[in-house]
Amino acid sequence: MTRRKLIDRAAEQLIDVEHISLADERERSVYLEAKAFHGELTTLGCLALALIVAVLGHPAATISLFLLLALTASATGWYAKRRGVDEWELQSRGPLARTLAWTGVHLVLGFGAWAAMLYHLVRGEALLPFFFEVEVIGRDLQDFMLIAGLVLTGIGFLASLAAMWVMVLHYRRRARLQDEALDDTD
Repeated sequence: MTRRKLIDRAAEQLIDVEHISLADERERSVYLEAKAFHGELTTLGCLALALIVAVLGHPAATISLFLLLALTASATGWYAKRRGVDEWELQSRGPLARTLAWTGVHLVLGFGAWAAMLYHLVRGEALLPFFFEVEVIGRDLQDFMLIAGLVLTGIGFLASLAAMWVMVLHYRRRARLQDEALDDTD
């Protein structure tokens, strides 16, 4: 297997569309639209969070969020290009006012975060200083808090996994019952 095919297969596994048994193109289209909506919300959330943490004086977090956005934007362009689609040409087909408005929103949030981060780096102080300190007295209490936090996090992850399992079983059972009902009517 060539490197190119391995990369393509890894990308397809990551987006996880092929394993879903979608009955028609409409379902697939809606699912992919939902994924695009998720991606745009993530982008706007990262930009807003980058602005907030920059204003509060955390340049490392701001840079991390910008790097995350750069990675996802690059990956989107790379994936589209591998499939023979020019994302810039697609965007140029849309209404100019809407395209410029959304680009402006992204740029304003990004510029605000970058400016606040540079202010902190040059002046040595945050635009809005925010200090949060927690003092835990005693090694036993610290150990208990660490263990309790890890156990509760693990329980949360297991509960999420169990909820997904129950949901999949529920929908499979419902589909099976609908198929049986269709078979009975024939």
